[in-house]
Amino acid sequence: DRLRGERLFPDHPQGRSFKPTDYDGMKAYSPSEIKEWLYTKWQPANAQLAVVGKITDLDAAEKSIRSYFESWEYAGNGTPGPVLPPSRATEQPARQVLLFDKPIATQSKVRLSCQMDYEGRQDLPTVQVIGEYLTFLAFERLREEKGLTYGAYAAPRTYWGDNSELILATVIQNSGVGYGIKTFFDLVDEASSGNVPEDDVKTNAWNVGRTSVTRLQSDDQMLSALLAPGPGK
Repeated sequence: DRLRGERLFPDHPQGRSFKPTDYDGMKAYSPSEIKEWLYTKWQPANAQLAVVGKITDLDAAEKSIRSYFESWEYAGNGTPGPVLPPSRATEQPARQVLLFDKPIATQSKVRLSCQMDYEGRQDLPTVQVIGEYLTFLAFERLREEKGLTYGAYAAPRTYWGDNSELILATVIQNSGVGYGIKTFFDLVDEASSGNVPEDDVKTNAWNVGRTSVTRLQSDDQMLSALLAPGPGK
């Protein structure tokens, strides 16, 4: 996971893992420094409160709430500030294949990761449909057609700051590793080039809709977001 993150998001906080030197540096932090930094990030000035229910007297409700929380005051000495997400990744690395040998194993874990274009929560339904559709294809080709694995799946991950990745993964018998890698490459190429049956996308859109409380985009929006070619798709 560490190596994958470093290569998928180079020179970006999303791909950075803590190293031993980072933990060593933490030993020099004093309790007061840690507390002061926390106060600038987690304190009432950045909080929002939503009150729901049958409220008959808004003024009385607000007065009661303010009274209840009046003891919440900024306790630090610095300047309060928001907790900001990392910037969106701009560098898209070239394809890389990493191999790790384990001679005693009879099966191999195969995982593919690639960046996806993601514009925040409004793109989440599209991301879910991509995962459902590619999971179906990965299982069909590796399990049902070839019998090389007990399962295969696609798992889109979305991160804070409009960054996301698509993961295709399986545990496959060693003789099928090359085929599994090629299958994952083929699935991503097919989707990004637009070689996807429209009916299959609609079916998986309905599957997501039936199992999720979400607002699905229209079929046209779904298809254009899924099929548009270009880097990172």
